[in-house]
Amino acid sequence: MGRKRLPDGAEGRSDPAAGAHRGGGRCLRRHDHEPAVPEGHAVREGDRAAVRAQRARLRSTSGGGVLGGLQGGGLQGARQGRGVPGTVKTTYRAVLFDLDGTLTPVVSVWQHIHEVLGLWVGDAARHQKAFEGGAISYEEFCARDAAHWKGMPESRLRAITDAIPYRPGVRECAELLRQENLLVGVISTGLTILIERVNHDLDLAYAIANRLVARHGILTGEVKVNVEHGRKGEAVDLFCGQFGVDYREVITVGDSDGDISMFEHSGFSIAFNPASERTARAASAIARGESLLAIVDRLPLERLAPQ
Repeated sequence: MGRKRLPDGAEGRSDPAAGAHRGGGRCLRRHDHEPAVPEGHAVREGDRAAVRAQRARLRSTSGGGVLGGLQGGGLQGARQGRGVPGTVKTTYRAVLFDLDGTLTPVVSVWQHIHEVLGLWVGDAARHQKAFEGGAISYEEFCARDAAHWKGMPESRLRAITDAIPYRPGVRECAELLRQENLLVGVISTGLTILIERVNHDLDLAYAIANRLVARHGILTGEVKVNVEHGRKGEAVDLFCGQFGVDYREVITVGDSDGDISMFEHSGFSIAFNPASERTARAASAIARGESLLAIVDRLPLERLAPQ
């Protein structure tokens, strides 16, 4: 989830985001001298158009998979739509997850940090209300939040995020997908101080989130917005361009309205414990449960389908 949702129809107000991913580019930094999650090219209007223009070129040829295919043959999808058996098969090559509320029980790492530091009641809550009401942009929302942490050691916030647990079944689910030769990634409007740990723990192929700027281990109060609310689909496009994957061969998993654009930019989507009816309606399938393993029998993959 990451951030509370905008009112319907307001998703397009934010400015273009920038991208961060493994596999190339310069690095996001835990500290100024220490490499962490690589930071990729900005997802500007022209970049998005270029990626979408490549979709026809990246589409699978009959029996041949994606042009310039990945290691492993991928899995053949046996189901379509909401898990209904179908006759047309699709090769799926990647699963991209939301982070906050999906892989962890914390629905917003931003709000969680504010609450732990005793800063939520007051300005931080008002910033969210202003954003939800359309009074400020998403970048301004993030900037105001980050300004509250100016001068704090980055390690203080990292200790807070390091204490955030995973949902049951997260590690097992990620390992199961990797064993099936699927790329596993995470797209989040949350923070890199959390996604860096997730990237390491789950051995992700792709990770993108927003980064708090630090110099010599001290937060400057600035933030680099890589993923904007309502624009996660652009990060899916970035992933497809980076790995040469057809967007229809991507499965996405999320829990909130902020994940809908991610659903729309993929071939199959799962709403995991959906936070709203709108989220549930936007997904190809719905899974509910305390454990992330609840999504396994909803995945449109023959070898993982219930017998």
